[in-house]
Amino acid sequence: MRGKEGKRRREKKRKKGERKEQENKSGRKRKTKGKRRNRRTETRRKKQEKGRGRRERGSKEERSPKKKKEEKRGKREEERKKNQREHAKTRKRKKKGRGKKERTKERRKKRRRGGEGTRKEKEKKEKEKRGEGKKGEKKGKTKKEERKKEEQEKQDTRRTKKKRKKKKEGRKKGKEGKGERSPEKKRRGRKKKRGKEKKERGGREKKEKKEKNPQIRAREKRKKKEGKGKEKKEEKEKGKTQEKEEKEKREEKERRKKEKEKQNPRGKGKKEKEKKEKKEEEEKGRKKRGREKGREKGRKGTDRRRGKRERKEDERKQQKGKERRKRGGE
Repeated sequence: MRGKEGKRRREKKRKKGERKEQENKSGRKRKTKGKRRNRRTETRRKKQEKGRGRRERGSKEERSPKKKKEEKRGKREEERKKNQREHAKTRKRKKKGRGKKERTKERRKKRRRGGEGTRKEKEKKEKEKRGEGKKGEKKGKTKKEERKKEEQEKQDTRRTKKKRKKKKEGRKKGKEGKGERSPEKKRRGRKKKRGKEKKERGGREKKEKKEKNPQIRAREKRKKKEGKGKEKKEEKEKGKTQEKEEKEKREEKERRKKEKEKQNPRGKGKKEKEKKEKKEEEEKGRKKRGREKGREKGRKGTDRRRGKRERKEDERKQQKGKERRKRGGE
């Protein structure tokens, strides 16, 4: 008997092991004693924390009812602010996700309910369009309607077809064309348009009122006139100040020049002479300069090009030069 008992026990154990293995394979998780124990410790910890908070605040006798009230109010305020923040976040999310997301949700709902999104529903609608499935009605479209459609297609030029195609594509992409907009966006657009029209209307009415009123017209005219006079005055003053500044600059330059000359009297001779000559050349002008250059190279300008006065002056200069050379030779 004893041997049989042991055999039975071993068999039981083996079966239990197999069962456990099977459970592990299937991924079924069993609640163990350890888990329960852990949960108990967690609750204990929470209770302790609660108590700690109370201990830190002080005993019930120490805290006056006024203090308690203030604490409660503070908590409520904090809660309210937190809720406000959360609400704002959700609102923002909703705002962002409006349109496409909402539409997809609705479509899914309809599909679940077997609404217009399903294939069956679409087929049903198409049948109704064709006139099938309804008793006492003609099946298919009449020849007249078909002929009309064909004529319309013929009339459609290549351009209109292209346009229609582009519009369709744009609606698909939501980039090239406007496509389907959310009701919120549509509402906003309408509001904006109304505001713009109102503004324009207001401006027009104001203008018309002004034009009709003679007093306002006269005032506007007077203002315009005064403004013009003011501008002229300002320009005049500006011109005067500019002249004054330029004069001061010139005077300052001259003063500096004189001071420099005083400081360095020897080195000025040659430079001054060159400057003077340069100035004289500039004053004589292009033609005269050309003549002088020609003279330096040993060429004489033709009498035809010269005026009488200039010719006489040249002769006088030549005479003077000859006399100077003569004196130098003596």
